[in-house]
Amino acid sequence: METIQTNKPINVLDKGFVKLVDIMPKNYTDPELKCDEAIVRAARVSYNQSSKGTERDKKLIQYLVKHHHSVPLESIVFQFQIKCPIFVQRHIVKHRMSSMNEVSARYTKVIDEWYTPNKVRKQCTKNKQSSDGFLDDTLSEQFDSACQSSYKKYEELLEKGVSREMARIILPQSMYTQFFWKIDLRNALHFCNLRNAPDSQWETQQYAQAIEKIIQETNPVSYKTFREQNK
Repeated sequence: METIQTNKPINVLDKGFVKLVDIMPKNYTDPELKCDEAIVRAARVSYNQSSKGTERDKKLIQYLVKHHHSVPLESIVFQFQIKCPIFVQRHIVKHRMSSMNEVSARYTKVIDEWYTPNKVRKQCTKNKQSSDGFLDDTLSEQFDSACQSSYKKYEELLEKGVSREMARIILPQSMYTQFFWKIDLRNALHFCNLRNAPDSQWETQQYAQAIEKIIQETNPVSYKTFREQNK
């Protein structure tokens, strides 16, 4: 029996990361299926059966994914630790079939970490929500300067006795936050399909790609089939 390793974070953007904290099931016996074994168990319980060998189990998993028989995929549950800018976290929290516990800026002082883009994208003229092309690279300095100014004012307010829950409201959405995110395989793949799409915000795509790397490692058969279906 082998065990999924959960102690290696994937660095994302300038200061963020995605880390697999836990997964159910964590142990597996078939190195070609890994955690996808749980899909087979869940699907074959209807017939009071279990594994029929690696190749037949692969075909079953492929069939389930291709034909959207998604309940067996919910047998696999991930818990991720994610550090990302607040505006990226807002994209993640929209996926309601999950649960989240986040660092509270009411209980603790916000750390002076914010995301500074290397390149500044232009507003797209054809799509109101998207960007297209790049502007002068020196504009990145203005992003950093604005965050420094906001954080300095935040510290000044705390020093004057303003409560943390009030002082935090002047901070920008680029401040980093951390949270634990629990989600099953079915909904994690749906998240990746939406948030790693070309029309998703670039920064959010980077987090979706990190999560995909983890799923690819833990669930090789279902992930490969999912990607073939969503090229």
